[in-house]
Amino acid sequence: MDELKFLSNYRSFFITSHLSPDGDAIGSEIALYFFLKAKGKQAVIVNDEPVPAGYRFLEGSEIIQPLADFKRRPRFRDSFEAAVFLECSSKYRAGQSGKIAEDVPILNIDHHIDNSLYGNVNLVSPGVSACGEIVHDVIIQSGGKITPEIASALYTAILTDTSAFRFNTNAQTLRITADLIDSGAEPNKIVEGVYEQVLFATLLLLGKVLSTIKQTPDGYVVYCKINRQMYQETGTSECDSESFIDYLRVVENNRVTFLLKELPDGKTRVNLRSKNAYDVQKVAAEFGGGGHRNAAGCTINTGLEESERLILAEIKKIL
Repeated sequence: MDELKFLSNYRSFFITSHLSPDGDAIGSEIALYFFLKAKGKQAVIVNDEPVPAGYRFLEGSEIIQPLADFKRRPRFRDSFEAAVFLECSSKYRAGQSGKIAEDVPILNIDHHIDNSLYGNVNLVSPGVSACGEIVHDVIIQSGGKITPEIASALYTAILTDTSAFRFNTNAQTLRITADLIDSGAEPNKIVEGVYEQVLFATLLLLGKVLSTIKQTPDGYVVYCKINRQMYQETGTSECDSESFIDYLRVVENNRVTFLLKELPDGKTRVNLRSKNAYDVQKVAAEFGGGGHRNAAGCTINTGLEESERLILAEIKKIL
């Protein structure tokens, strides 16, 4: 397979993933890193932003470097021969980190239906639960061993991208997670690390965000907004609000939920979720974003109020 040759042919790798990395991004990066190191390869993991607090319990999370730190290294551009982009439907989703790897061969591993196939080698499997599933298969097909730290990272990837196995979960997903448990993943420990170590400041932020909750007259759309002042008042950052949209999905009779986040440059990041056949990927695509049918995101070049109007207009088209 082309991806196995790619990983075999090069000696050193730059690993990155998308902006505001989630559990699938972090878990997949860590698992691939340990696999490559076991094969005698050199690897670095670099993201634009630090590891969110909810994933710092994972062994290997300390290896992940924020871009600013990595760029302080002498000759940082000469420290790798190839790059692996994980869970990035397009190169721009990796932010500034992705630009560092523009002049080297790229392996693109992803599970988004709208992936632009930008890699020199593309391993894209739409429909699987998480990028972590694909990384698992690569390791197995390469004859690698699923060590306890790899198992924990991949279990975290799948757990979080299925919202604790509530969505996009099938028999194969559960078979893989069972194998990961047999290989050393500890479900109770991982659930506690991801979901039960929330900072008090994050709950303060959640309270402010939920105070903005709105619902369309028919009850089909539920949404909230986060402005920069909320982050400042609670001493939090955007990564602390990554899971907030899940609180909106439980509202009775809703079909689509979204969360608007004001960015430092005045633009707005939008997280979208939906139920059943309502395709929010189409909504995100209107603004240059993407994702899955029931989970997508985008960035709009306007402030919160105008972005709210634009998103509601596009959602109306899919209802």
